[in-house]
Amino acid sequence: MYRLIHFFILLVFGICFFSFEIQAQSDVPNNERNQKKLDSLWQIYNSAEKLELEDTTKINTILKISDIYIKNKNDSSRNLAELAIQKSEEDLYLKGRARGLRLVGFYHQHKNNYDSAIHFFKISADTYQELGDSVEYSFVLNNLGGMYYVQGNYQRALENLLIAIGIQQRYDKKLQVARALNNMALIYKKNNKYEKAIQMHKQAIQMKKKLNDSTGIVAGYLNIGSVYFELKDYKEASIYFEKGLPLTIQLKDNMLLCQYYISLGMSLVKTDSLQTNKTKIIFYFDKAEQIAQKLQDRHLWFYIYFGKAEYYYQYQDYKKAEFFTKKALDLAYSTGLRNKISNIYRLLANIYQQKSEFELAANYFEKYANLDDSLKNEQSVNETKRLQAVFESERQEQIITTLREQKKLQESEIERQEIWNYSLATGAILLLVIAILVFMQKRERDKQNKEILEKSTEISQQKEEITQQNNQLKETFSRLSILSEIGRKITATMDEDALIYIIKESIEPIMPVDGFGIGIYNPRSQAIEYNNFIEKNETLPFHMESATEDTKSLSVQSFLEDKEYFIVDVKKEYFQKNKKHISPIIGEIPQTAFLIPLRIRERPIGVMTIQSFEKNPYTEDNLALLRNLSTYVSIAVANANAYKLIRDKNQNILDSMRYAKTIQGVLTPTEKSILNQFVDYCLIYSPKDIVSGDFYWLTKINDYTFIAVVDCTGHGIPGAFMSMIGNMLLDELINQEKHMQPSKILRLMHERVRKLLKQDIKPNSRNSSKSNKDGMDMILCRIKKRTSALYEVAYSGAKRPLWYAEPSHTEIQEIGATRSSIGGKQREEKRLFEENIIQLPAGSSLYLTTDGFADQNSPQAERIGSYNLKLFLNTILNENMPTQQDLLIDFLEAHQKDAEQRDDITFWGVRLE
Repeated sequence: MYRLIHFFILLVFGICFFSFEIQAQSDVPNNERNQKKLDSLWQIYNSAEKLELEDTTKINTILKISDIYIKNKNDSSRNLAELAIQKSEEDLYLKGRARGLRLVGFYHQHKNNYDSAIHFFKISADTYQELGDSVEYSFVLNNLGGMYYVQGNYQRALENLLIAIGIQQRYDKKLQVARALNNMALIYKKNNKYEKAIQMHKQAIQMKKKLNDSTGIVAGYLNIGSVYFELKDYKEASIYFEKGLPLTIQLKDNMLLCQYYISLGMSLVKTDSLQTNKTKIIFYFDKAEQIAQKLQDRHLWFYIYFGKAEYYYQYQDYKKAEFFTKKALDLAYSTGLRNKISNIYRLLANIYQQKSEFELAANYFEKYANLDDSLKNEQSVNETKRLQAVFESERQEQIITTLREQKKLQESEIERQEIWNYSLATGAILLLVIAILVFMQKRERDKQNKEILEKSTEISQQKEEITQQNNQLKETFSRLSILSEIGRKITATMDEDALIYIIKESIEPIMPVDGFGIGIYNPRSQAIEYNNFIEKNETLPFHMESATEDTKSLSVQSFLEDKEYFIVDVKKEYFQKNKKHISPIIGEIPQTAFLIPLRIRERPIGVMTIQSFEKNPYTEDNLALLRNLSTYVSIAVANANAYKLIRDKNQNILDSMRYAKTIQGVLTPTEKSILNQFVDYCLIYSPKDIVSGDFYWLTKINDYTFIAVVDCTGHGIPGAFMSMIGNMLLDELINQEKHMQPSKILRLMHERVRKLLKQDIKPNSRNSSKSNKDGMDMILCRIKKRTSALYEVAYSGAKRPLWYAEPSHTEIQEIGATRSSIGGKQREEKRLFEENIIQLPAGSSLYLTTDGFADQNSPQAERIGSYNLKLFLNTILNENMPTQQDLLIDFLEAHQKDAEQRDDITFWGVRLE
């Protein structure tokens, strides 16, 4: 059902009414029936719980209860709808999720939370679209149109209504089309396109007459009359008001009837034949007043009194005009109709001027002028606010789209971010140490300052100590700042070769670096391996130092003992004492060497060494810096090793997928095999990842040619596995077992997929798998040439329709598919697939496509959609198939631009010649 939202507009001296029709949930007649229905639904739900019925039964019952609560404006409706959404997502019940999201949208609509309502309606629409339920999708678009209309975003409202009306026309939903036309007319009226508004209202009325929608017809006449009233064509307005009046009286809708009487009275007041219509005018206003009395609606009384005041003023009965104008003024004050008061002031000023009471006239003219200026300013401010709201709504949608893209990028960076976070944690600890040192120094300095004040005799000594401490603190902070900067650079490096050069360049300004290297322990060779050791700015060849032989180098000793070595005279202190145990030397012997073991979580992984040809060039501060730096180096080495491991694994995966693509390509029909059956064809086959969850298939058996396009669950490797199963089953059923009936082939495929994937095992079985719901959508055609000019095509489809075009037609025709997949969840006892057989003349075209083409996004996350794809195909039907292929690819690229492909794409067109 639909509900009418009434808006009231007061014109210069008149009133008109119109209605925006919004798709809503079913109305509940009264509280008693409402309560009975609620009690019945709760009993159904409790029974379903006890009997452990399917979750969908319980979800649908919850949704019905939420629907009723929404009609009562009860907040429980939202809680129940959200519960239904949660259960639907757990059970992969898309229909329940879509309906629940829509109910939450209605909840926010009733609460006037229009932004939230739009948000939930949009998600509901996307879910219905994913489900393939175009009709419900169009209903939600109508809801979105209503919300955008209320917000003043007329462009967005119109866009949603245009899409909705296109779908509803396609599915022959005449009543919904008529109501959408009414709504579009109101938007055109808001944009001052009056002729277009009248034309659409008239179209809506003609459709509602055929449907016997009396309420819609009455609303249509009222809307057309209001447009003419705004155009100041009062004669034409009164004609349409009089057309709708008899039917309104039959409906016994007091609110509509009162609006009609007021509108008729005001339109006749404005015509030139006031004297002729005197009786009618008074009659209409009196009837309206009687109804307003029953409804106890003070707003309606206001319009009636104001209308009478206008009538008596025009009729020059100024006493009665004054009486009714003051009554209208009192009602305007009491009902808060501030924007109506200025017109009352002007009418009073005119009345007193005609009565020669010039002081009162001047007084009311002044009030009118002041209030009119104020209202114009308010109107300008309100329009600015409306435009700001529209802009903010658009901006929020752009932010949401941007956030979705950012989320994708963030997910791809998680692994690297974890390593980076570890580094940041180490840095944070160092910064905490700095903060503690600063705090301690500050506390000590404050204490010393206090002692200076207390002991004047020790001023110079204390001052000297404070200066010295400050200098030390600055030096410490400077060292730590340098350390932090170097640590940031090296931990951000994922290339082990570049790491050594970055460290060397970072510490060269602080201390001499004649030789620098990082040795990493290799468990396989049981040796410390040096790669890219730098000596005198030259890179030495790769070399390693064994950790198993008796001749142990300084690097091996530092690693095995997990101990640092600082030698100021290497020749004297080490080489002369250990001549028998020294390995062959690569490069020159340094004067000074400092070796530090590298550790990850207290586990030695290698050694870092810095060398100089000068004697003892390193200070204690230099050594302290290198010790702290070794922590960062250890992290950087671990990061580089992890990155290399990930890179190698990714390369292995890519190599495997490329080989899998080769295998998958062997199973697809060759160009030669397709040309043997179809001289004129087009084929677009584009996997989202390297391998595809889509596949196309062809075989020739006797006089029959079978072609199929299949969309398996998922894409990439999971989808490819499913496509291999589908390919195998088609070959088994058609080429080996010789099944010729498409509907039977789909049924047998469904049964064998469920058996192969163990989906037919009962849920309480030990071997059952709750998560295995994989399956495939499919188009299968059997083609036979009956005569030289006639082909027979037998088609059966699982959730994918067949498109075809005869040579004499300029539009694509469609045969709907069975709304069930092959494989996956099965609630029915036996899954059956429909079969259609059509006769097509030579030159006809068949189009088989998965949903990938239509689902591709633009950079603004807008889908192409099946409807737009068909519209484009209609424009290129006369082209040969290779040209159609090129044009379709151009169409896809122009829409997609730089947006990421979201699904596998398969589009196969063949011409029967």
